[in-house]
Amino acid sequence: MSPQPPYLLADCQLLFWKRQDRLLLEAVLDGVARDTALRAAYIGASNGDRPEFYGIFEAAVDAIGMTDRRMIDSSFGPDDRAFLEGAQLIVLAGGDVRLGWNTFEKTGMKDVILGRSAQGAVLIGISAGAVQLGRYGIVETPESPATELLDVFKLVPLVIDTHDERAEWARLSRAIHLLEGAATGLGIPSGGGVIVHADTIEPLRRPAHEFRFDGTRVTTRCCAPKRVTDGFEPACKTNEWPFTVGRWGLTRDQRIWKRRFANEPEVDCPLLWHNGIHRIWDTSGTRRFPSIPTYWRRIFGNSRHSPNAAGGCGGSTPRSRATGHGHRSAKCCG
Repeated sequence: MSPQPPYLLADCQLLFWKRQDRLLLEAVLDGVARDTALRAAYIGASNGDRPEFYGIFEAAVDAIGMTDRRMIDSSFGPDDRAFLEGAQLIVLAGGDVRLGWNTFEKTGMKDVILGRSAQGAVLIGISAGAVQLGRYGIVETPESPATELLDVFKLVPLVIDTHDERAEWARLSRAIHLLEGAATGLGIPSGGGVIVHADTIEPLRRPAHEFRFDGTRVTTRCCAPKRVTDGFEPACKTNEWPFTVGRWGLTRDQRIWKRRFANEPEVDCPLLWHNGIHRIWDTSGTRRFPSIPTYWRRIFGNSRHSPNAAGGCGGSTPRSRATGHGHRSAKCCG
């Protein structure tokens, strides 16, 4: 089985996204051998094996009918190793790039992941996981202004950064300038992703940003999805409202939500459906079930009917801002 193209996601939104009325995860598995039951492995080493992020992964694979799944613990015991060695889908979660990479090397997980990739398993990197699949990991700490580059998997010949668009990709620009033309950078914005084919990069849902060093300065260009009809599909469908219709029908706020966001191409759907129950995840990734007024205040601030209000559902919001070192600000799956 030949290697499959890696999928690099800025956050977990694309795990629930449909292109041409088909979930992306279904398309991901098209090229996977089906001689045995499909097996999905989630590796949460970068976020310290936080169970709430594994819960998001479970909801995503439930949607495509994958029941044989497992969280691979950072201890990487014999059972986890055996499961990972037979997994056709491997998800590297977000979190701290260095923490995850140190765990991969220390436990031998790195070699198993590389082996599975060579044998045709699909790798999906989310936030820090996407960075780890690239050529170098960018590590910056508040204590030191210097940019440190960490050797990582190198399965993608690019330096990857994610959801740093509000800082205008300053971190990635510094890294590419430091490399002085030795590598190209790719910035993946919140809610977006890319498929890394053998000779092309295919952006998903939102444009990616390419960074190159021209000898004196870093230049950038925008890489848009191939087709608008494929690339900018609504994140929330009209049949995926995040509210239960009660005895008296939709409330005024719910009707406003339907009208304003059901067909909004750039909306970040903040609610994930699982087994008919809506789950709301706050900025720390913790599962919440707030009242509707609390939900509106959290998402829209004082102007609850505006998608561009502070903390709202627009494409670049404070919810998606990268802070600190590594990629701790990823809100989904680590």
